Amino acid sequence: MRFIFDIRTETFITLMKKLKPLHLSVLFMIVLPFLAGCPIGLEYPLAKEGADPLSSALLGTWNSGSEDTEVKRVAFSKGPTANTYKVEVLEKGSSYAVEDTEFTAWMTKVGGRDFLILKPENSDLFFHYCIEIGQKQIKTWDLTLLIGGVDAVTSTEALRKEAEESLKNPDFFKEGLYWEKE
Repeated sequence: MRFIFDIRTETFITLMKKLKPLHLSVLFMIVLPFLAGCPIGLEYPLAKEGADPLSSALLGTWNSGSEDTEVKRVAFSKGPTANTYKVEVLEKGSSYAVEDTEFTAWMTKVGGRDFLILKPENSDLFFHYCIEIGQKQIKTWDLTLLIGGVDAVTSTEALRKEAEESLKNPDFFKEGLYWEKE
């Protein structure tokens, strides 16, 4: 939702002057989740569930150390099927917007990078994160679709292409989150 920042300054200021305070409050509440970097649930996953091998280094409990994130603490264990994780949100952050706290997750590679795909237990949407995994630390980035946006995602193949092209943009890696293993 980076299009918000593409509006010319003069046009934006003119628009804000015309809006009443109540309208500004409603607009702010609608726009805030997008400014906070919350991931967007998509109808398609980057890869089929369990198609790629997992990293055992991800098993365990991870802490983001931040109140201003979607999740403060999360636990990864072996999932119900081959090459899947069971993910449980242990502590929500102030930006948490999903109803579920339990997910099935799996990994894939796009453009030479590892991605984690999470599917909530009670939803048909998929959440995606680019991830770098170390033994005691990981870093994650929301999948930011910088080329065609969400409208370009019409299939798994289209999502993979969009992700691969977005990875080439330096803005993709601007806002990462470090996690420490407990």
